[in-house]
Parts: sequence; structure tokens; C-alpha cells
Amino acid sequence: MDPLRPFAGLIRTLWKSSVHAATQADAPTASTPDVEQTRGDATGALEEATLRTRIRARLARIGLKDRRLAREVFVETVLTAELGEALMRDPAFSDLVKRVADHIGDDARLNGRLQALLQTIAEAPPSP
Repeated sequence: MDPLRPFAGLIRTLWKSSVHAATQADAPTASTPDVEQTRGDATGALEEATLRTRIRARLARIGLKDRRLAREVFVETVLTAELGEALMRDPAFSDLVKRVADHIGDDARLNGRLQALLQTIAEAPPSP
């Protein structure tokens, strides 16, 4: 199992919980859960590799010494990968990133797992 998946799931859950429920109820959907699962499985490996590459590149610029900043970079990268780059134009986005990163940082076990994951990603050789 990919170690990024639980963090992406956590961030996705936190994001969805902050979105007004009525907004999602108004959006029509033509996909069934089975179709979504199949679609997700087909593109999952490529998306995970791309996400790792993005995180590695950003960590190479900032390093891992500032753990809070590394968490924020991780959260921002995952949110934009999951929800789209347009999210970065939202004025409340940086506040959301900080809140989610702080939430992860407040949980010692989760924070430890994230720091270990970030260390592994930062040290891994780039994919060909």
C-alpha cells in the first residue's frame, strides 16, 4: 500500500468537512461508486508517482528542517493534486492549508508518520 494514500484521504476528508453540505447535494452526478472506483484504480499509480515527484521537488527547495513548513508544503501539494490548481487562487486556501497542517502536527502519531514519509520521499532518487 502506498504510504501517501492515508494522508491524501485524511486531507480530502478534512476538506470535504469544511465545504457546505448543500453545495455537494446540489451537484448532479452521473457516476456510480463502481465507476469511480474503477476510474480511480486505473489512474491511481500514475497520480501517486506524479504526487511524489511534486512533493520531492518542493521539499528539495525548502528542505526538512522546518517541519511546519514541510507539512504545509505536503498539504498544499496534495490538496491541489486532489482538487485542482485553481484552488490556489482562493484567498482562503493558505488558511486552509495552515489549519490542516496544524491539525496533522497536533497529532503526534500522525505527524511522526508524515515526517517519516517526507524523509523517505525527499531521500528517494527521482523516477526516470
